[in-house]
Amino acid sequence: MNKLEGFYAIEKFKLRHPPWSIVRLDLAEPIIKNLKDNSVYTLRTAFENNPKNSKDFWLPRFIGVSGSRIKERLSELKEHFEDEENVFVIIYPYFKPLFSGIMEIIFESNPINSSKTVIVESCKGNLSNLTDHNLKDYEAKVILSNTNEIIREKSDVPHWQELRGEILDIVRKISNNIPINKKTKFRLEWSFTDESFLFYEMKTI
Repeated sequence: MNKLEGFYAIEKFKLRHPPWSIVRLDLAEPIIKNLKDNSVYTLRTAFENNPKNSKDFWLPRFIGVSGSRIKERLSELKEHFEDEENVFVIIYPYFKPLFSGIMEIIFESNPINSSKTVIVESCKGNLSNLTDHNLKDYEAKVILSNTNEIIREKSDVPHWQELRGEILDIVRKISNNIPINKKTKFRLEWSFTDESFLFYEMKTI
């Protein structure tokens, strides 16, 4: 599962996510032109067909950028992807998170048994505090059985009971919908706002 497939998986699994528009870059101009100049947005980019390509990491993105600024930088974005085909943009209103994190779900399967390990790293504020500056404030680890029951857990992540429920729901949905071969790792990015957890990126690694 590459990054773009992950956005569609989040929709399919009915996980809470920002109200985004997903559109191919060469068709995105009408949507971008309709952005409000003084409102703030997030724009992410993804490839359609590169599930194992390292280029799927560290793609251009604008986090918390005004609509007018995104319009100004559209030509720059097109130039960056000039030699690429089937590039998509994901656009949604920017939100200010209370804390954010990365969830790594590791599925290990063999003929006798299978297990799942969920590792959560989290930071206060935006996820960039963790990914770009390595500022980790909270962490959690959950071990689940082959029937998706929790065997062990340890966490200091805020609102843990709610996130714990999200983890169980996500693990069940992955188990029921995605083939798992031996060892498979899923990476999800999320934030907690003053209303709920939001998920905005998912991929295999």
